[in-house]
Amino acid sequence: MSRAATVPVGPRTRVTNDPRIRLPGVKTYKGAIYDALVEMIAELELPPGTRLVEADLVSRFNVSKTPIREAFLQLEGNGLIELEPYVGARVSWLSVDDWEELQFIFDALEQPALAIVAERITAPEIRVVRRLTSRLHRLRDAHDSRGYATTLWEMHQRLFGPTHYPRLLRLIVSEGRTMGRRYQIVLIHSFEDSWDLELETIEARAEALARRDPVAAASAVAAGHAELIRLARERVADPRIAGYFRP
Repeated sequence: MSRAATVPVGPRTRVTNDPRIRLPGVKTYKGAIYDALVEMIAELELPPGTRLVEADLVSRFNVSKTPIREAFLQLEGNGLIELEPYVGARVSWLSVDDWEELQFIFDALEQPALAIVAERITAPEIRVVRRLTSRLHRLRDAHDSRGYATTLWEMHQRLFGPTHYPRLLRLIVSEGRTMGRRYQIVLIHSFEDSWDLELETIEARAEALARRDPVAAASAVAAGHAELIRLARERVADPRIAGYFRP
């Protein structure tokens, strides 16, 4: 596995032809470019260590340097790239410590809300969550990591929607999609037992909430996350994933 690369560009790649760019009238150039780069980093199209060349991105997105530089600053603030004077931008390396911190943040957002979800979730909403769980199993069996992740974010929306806290819901889903996705691919979906454990944890939480038991839901999540982190620390040097971590 190559530890570093330079983002490829093609002379025919233009803003209007890139499906990641949603312009005009929807976002600023900075926002659209930021979203495009986040998706590419999250899905490992731009793996850790990749050098991001400003001039190449200007050509790729057919914009000036200003929105590229603004997007870089936002990406750096979210820990997705590293900016070095006289060197430029590089996709940040993965770190199990960073992933553990992300898990802590997700739990800090989600765990206190479980009691509200257990109280407010309706029977039809529970049926939808169970259908999504069945879809997750099918996608897991097919090793469709991207489809699985999309379904998982939909499940989060269905589970935490009953809180009626829209900002909480946006934080949970957006942070999972942008910050946690590449860790999910590398540290969980690269290993069969870790992927199974993730799905078991998700299902146990959903079923506990269906029983109106937020304590059991919180306990299942805490135990599952602790075991996933333990496994990740044991496997960080595994040849299948070692190239994603700082040499």
